[in-house]
Amino acid sequence: MKNKSAEKPGGLASSSLLGHLRRGLTPKSGRLKIFLLVLSLLNICATIFTGLEQSDPNRGIKPGEIVYSPMEDFLYNEKWHFMSQFDSGWVLYSNIMITNIATSKYSGGVEFSLYSPEGRIYTSKIDYGPEQVKASRERFQVEVASNRIGGEYPRYYLELDQGGIKVNLSFENQVPGWKPGDGMLWFDREKTKFWKYAVTSPRAKVSGSITVAGKKIPLQGYGLQDYSKMNISASDYSTRWLHIRIWGPDYSVIYTELDVPEKYGGKTVKFGLVTDAEKIILQSRDWTVTPVKSEYDEKYKKRYPKEIELKVQGDKVGLSGDLKLVLVLERMDVFAQLNVALKTIVYTFIAKPVFYRCSNQYQLELTTNNKKETLSGKGLNEVVFIK
Repeated sequence: MKNKSAEKPGGLASSSLLGHLRRGLTPKSGRLKIFLLVLSLLNICATIFTGLEQSDPNRGIKPGEIVYSPMEDFLYNEKWHFMSQFDSGWVLYSNIMITNIATSKYSGGVEFSLYSPEGRIYTSKIDYGPEQVKASRERFQVEVASNRIGGEYPRYYLELDQGGIKVNLSFENQVPGWKPGDGMLWFDREKTKFWKYAVTSPRAKVSGSITVAGKKIPLQGYGLQDYSKMNISASDYSTRWLHIRIWGPDYSVIYTELDVPEKYGGKTVKFGLVTDAEKIILQSRDWTVTPVKSEYDEKYKKRYPKEIELKVQGDKVGLSGDLKLVLVLERMDVFAQLNVALKTIVYTFIAKPVFYRCSNQYQLELTTNNKKETLSGKGLNEVVFIK
């Protein structure tokens, strides 16, 4: 068992991504690479979330869609993600996962970062053996050591007790759960390799407390919970991710895009939704999201956005405006803590993943039934460069 927890200037990256990337070595043989490329062009093309345009955005998701459902596949990974932005300025990102990408099948992992209003980062990441994992296949209830998640619509809970940090939060949905179309992104024609995704709570009122440095702090705000499951390496099917998360008093904006490499079609997959305080009012894949200003990070040799323009238009609802960087909450090389030898292998043959987790100031114009409204406040965005 590995335990890394502290208050420190650097935080953590997704261990699910770490596991997939560690085992994502690709062959260097020229002839084999050509063969694989031809094979990919003939047989592989991503099938992306079919049915989004025809589906009712407020149909919700079935309870069984986020319940623990293990697989034998070596690259199996199942993850429940919670994040919150609190009125007092605190921000939480957390992941609870079960995976076969470990020393034992169906091992567990719990990781989280808490960002204080003063700029401190409280973080913990621990991997657990399968004997410390308990998960129901009948209802949403997962326990990894002394960390617990579960519940049923419209209320879910997050209880973390790890590395001297405690989190005890309730997520109460204000809008139904959502998924893009059928929630499945397939990576082969036979439909054996996939990424499954659902947003259990696109807009939830979050309340409860955290305990850091021996001090219990009551919190309230808004947040999101989502669920994913895959049996393919993240470094294989994606090269970059961008997430935008905004929760205002009477609206929310949830947006995700990922770049798929050429062997799976070379597409940028986009999907997102806009809500009011009670329901989803727009869902679409036709977003225009453009970084118009950026900052070059000399340390990691990446360029991350300082200003983002976005636009999306539905039948009766439209949204446009920009997000300007306020603060980089955390930037990190995913593999920073690997030993030198392993790091060299990973960087040479797999990827050099870096993420930037940011606070932004947004100024948006929301149009509903020809009525325009100006929205402004602080939101969150994250960009992950996998390669």
